[in-house]
Amino acid sequence: MADKTQWATAVVTVGAGRGFVVGNRRERFVVTAGHCLPELPPYHAASYTEERTYGALLGPIDGDQIVCAECLFADPIADIAVLGLPTVKSSTTRHKLTKR
Repeated sequence: MADKTQWATAVVTVGAGRGFVVGNRRERFVVTAGHCLPELPPYHAASYTEERTYGALLGPIDGDQIVCAECLFADPIADIAVLGLPTVKSSTTRHKLTKR
């Protein structure tokens, strides 16, 4: 069984709410309530990464929200969202996201 400190750090701040980190050695995701996002992303596969990415959304419970995240899945009926690392390649876009 993992120690309690590891479990405590798995809970993060997402906007005005909370989420928890899941994943493996290669990838990590944050599962949260959809209403914790500033707004839900567009509902079509042709949306731009920038439309699904939120700047300064994630952070530790007692700290500042400084981590950007991309919404990979959102269901407004079930009120659930899955966030991951942004796939933004442009440094200009990355700079804009951190200013949001």
